[in-house]
Amino acid sequence: MPPMFPILGLVSGLISGFGAIAAGRERQRQANQAAYDQKLERQNNKIRAMQEHNARMREFLEVDNASMNWLGYAGRSMDASSKAATKRSETGLLQDANNINSASLIYDYRSKARERELVRSGDAALLAGYTSGFSTMLNSAYQYKQTKYEI
Repeated sequence: MPPMFPILGLVSGLISGFGAIAAGRERQRQANQAAYDQKLERQNNKIRAMQEHNARMREFLEVDNASMNWLGYAGRSMDASSKAATKRSETGLLQDANNINSASLIYDYRSKARERELVRSGDAALLAGYTSGFSTMLNSAYQYKQTKYEI
């Protein structure tokens, strides 16, 4: 066997090892980017929940103001029936607000867990890349050592 083949095997093994390390780094970078995207989505969801909550509050206040205006126009004061209707509307508003907040909180918890999982998988991919890369390099060095004396 020409002496060039063991050296080529060693060089190709080193290149393959560095390639495995680079692939592990890239998978980690992709996982970190996905975690960052998940974080942005989580923050956007919080903003949407606040906007929806504020819209419900505005709707309630508009309806409440209109009711008060009609009561004043009709010459009625806040009697028992209007107080009961207002109380019922407030109860519905609070239920809507609680539902919005609960859904947002659940999404927030799930998103944080997903972010942590993505970062963890990226770290594992990097470790796998280093392990595979160094294993390939050591195996190539061992094969070179074995074959260079057989020439």
